[in-house]
Amino acid sequence: MGFIASAVSAVIGFIGSLSVGGFSIGRALLGIGLSLGLSALQKLLAPKPKATPSGVQLNLQLGSDVGRQVVFGRIATRGHLAFFQTSGEENKRLELVYILSEGWCDGLEAVWIGGKKKTLTQLSTDGNGMTTYSIEGYGGFARVRFHDGRPGQAADAITVANSASRLTMNDRFAGMCYAAVTLIYDPDQFASGPPEFTWQMRGYRCYDVRKDSTAGGTGLHRLNDPATWQWTENGAIHGYNFLSGIVAEGQVVLGPGIPSYDLIASTWIAAANVCDETVALTAGGTEPRYRCAYVLVAEDADFRSLIEPVIQTMAGYLIEYQGAFGLLAGAAQVSVVTITDADFRVGPEQRFSLGLSRTERTNEVYGQFVDPAAGYQANSYPPIISASARAEDGEPLRVSLDLAAVPSGTQAQRIGTARLRETRAQANGTFTLGNHLLFLDPGDWITWQSARYGWTKLFRVMTRQLNLDDSITVALREVNYQIYAWSSSDEKPIEIPGGAPGDPGYMSTVSSFSAEAIMIDAESGAQRPAVKLTWTPVADPTVDAVIIEYRRINAVAATRLRDDSPEDGAYVFDTVGAGDQYEFRATIATTPVRPTTWTTWVGVQVGQSQLPPGSINFDDLAQSAKDAFKPIVPIRYLALATIKEATQSFTQETSNHVQDTNARASFTSQIRLQVSATEALATKVDILEAQVGEDIQAQIAQEATARANADGALSQRIDTVSATANGNTAAIQTVSQAVASVDGKLSATWMVTLDVDGKIAGLKAYNDGTVSSFQLTADHIIINALADLSINTGALNVSGDMNIGNKIFFRPGSNPRIEIYD
Repeated sequence: MGFIASAVSAVIGFIGSLSVGGFSIGRALLGIGLSLGLSALQKLLAPKPKATPSGVQLNLQLGSDVGRQVVFGRIATRGHLAFFQTSGEENKRLELVYILSEGWCDGLEAVWIGGKKKTLTQLSTDGNGMTTYSIEGYGGFARVRFHDGRPGQAADAITVANSASRLTMNDRFAGMCYAAVTLIYDPDQFASGPPEFTWQMRGYRCYDVRKDSTAGGTGLHRLNDPATWQWTENGAIHGYNFLSGIVAEGQVVLGPGIPSYDLIASTWIAAANVCDETVALTAGGTEPRYRCAYVLVAEDADFRSLIEPVIQTMAGYLIEYQGAFGLLAGAAQVSVVTITDADFRVGPEQRFSLGLSRTERTNEVYGQFVDPAAGYQANSYPPIISASARAEDGEPLRVSLDLAAVPSGTQAQRIGTARLRETRAQANGTFTLGNHLLFLDPGDWITWQSARYGWTKLFRVMTRQLNLDDSITVALREVNYQIYAWSSSDEKPIEIPGGAPGDPGYMSTVSSFSAEAIMIDAESGAQRPAVKLTWTPVADPTVDAVIIEYRRINAVAATRLRDDSPEDGAYVFDTVGAGDQYEFRATIATTPVRPTTWTTWVGVQVGQSQLPPGSINFDDLAQSAKDAFKPIVPIRYLALATIKEATQSFTQETSNHVQDTNARASFTSQIRLQVSATEALATKVDILEAQVGEDIQAQIAQEATARANADGALSQRIDTVSATANGNTAAIQTVSQAVASVDGKLSATWMVTLDVDGKIAGLKAYNDGTVSSFQLTADHIIINALADLSINTGALNVSGDMNIGNKIFFRPGSNPRIEIYD
């Protein structure tokens, strides 16, 4: 009995579940992976929309369409299975190649098989980056040859020799760190198929500017010589290397490749030193203040999003200033200057608030970190709860903060505590300061002694902008020294054994989780779609809530919900799009915190909204559609909106024309800007006009309005084209309008009106977040479909040709068609 031989069958075997010979090469290799959701305190780091890479790669990746990835720090990864081949008598020999990381990595430490850590025993090294190991418990039936990815590494000769000529010595996997595995079939060792390997390793060797004597540091590191670089767990150094570019064989293969002169060295050095500071532990000893362990995967996302989990390992901020990038680690700083109320200048709009909104504050932080003690699976750190802040807020304000690159539960607690405390220092604003403070940079701490407010507070400079008059506009956020304070007495134990998944005494997730499309009644008597989620009612008193994530099918990002009644076994989710496909999964929140797992995703197709029988009155509907459209009045005079009691205003008008005795062509433009203490308004009108005589005229007019006041905001654009001859006019007008009010009301309107001497036709779309509508006005409406057409409104189900009042004709099926007559 042996391994599967042919390459084609092997590919099928890996994807499917084909069993040939000794190994069942199928889904067992795929395994069950860990998906780490990554979120930050709301608005704290101003996160951008992004794809979410995993902090630890526990899914085996197959195929060629796999993004580049780099391993930072000490972490576990399943890697990318790039090659496999059987050979020998009865195909008893299997060669496997797992790509682990881009670039030159430091070493392989252990391998996890079936959830158990196996010791690797070094057998030999070639002195050029290849080390051969045996695996604990597998005797002579398994060998691992680790190639560290250094420049010029040789091909794996054993793999090439047993590749059935598919590989040559030119196939070096250049610039890639990889593990080449040889397995010799034995029915006792491999009765359940080939092992599922998870590789524990020390990742990418990094350049450390602190150790470069030619760049102001001390040591032999050189930016252009990877042989001088070293492995590190320092997240600031990881971030610097990613931004400057991950190097393989002398080429940047991952990262934006920012030149060193655009990386503000002093900030990266300071942040790296903060990360290396030691923190005392309750059990004795110390650990670095901030460490990073992360598999950074190339995604179709901005590099700022990709590096955000690394920045989060130090409760930090990425600073961007005039195209250069710096780093601010979570640590108290020395105030660089003391300012008073007299330092503030009258300039652009000033904004100041002594408090944050409830969506910007938190008093409870929950989340997970990557736990080496649990085989680099996700584990929950103890919840960070401020009783005084919760009493001040009058309600729990919970935030999920998953730390996908943090390998320490105590470090996770420090970060969560700092992020919570940051939201309790609430004073913030945007101000203009005099040019004597030009030296201020983002990240600086300053002291503000205010006679007006009667206090002295510390603030962090969040942004800085130079103005034309050499003043600066800065955004300030209150800080204090308590934010980053920590002692071993603050540390809470990490729960692992008692609540580990698989312990029969504890739940790790909900049971029998399912999703069902349902319809619920609306106030109008109509029915709208919803999804009912159910699970086995929870009787475990340690379970506080069911956590639910949902997303549209094929979407990457998921949204999280919380149901605080796990004992009822049901939750109705009613904010779905009609006819859309969704998928849901669930887990649990517990006290005390213990490791939990997610259910598998379950998909559901939601239904369409349905109207009750008899609710459609076609005469009323037609009249309503007609009422939505009014005759078009061409814009001939500029009548811009104004603000009463405006404190500042600006008006600019431009007008040009050329004319002959009987013809004229003109262009007119007017802009008006106005502000008061509570309102801002910007309007613009452009008119192009051509005229011959008194009766022939063509005009194109565009009017735009943007208004914001204490009640909300409005944006509107009106485009009108018209043509007139001998007193007859044809015109088309398009209106786009968006409205948002502070009481939560929203609306979006788009309308096209066609006016021919007062006869109106058009269409209008409207959505206020609760009700949406689409109106058509015309004598004769024809809808042709290119595929089969079926119509089901709840009140009307058409399966064959149908006439309604000799005004509406339906033809579903082949050659589908809808005709509507006035």
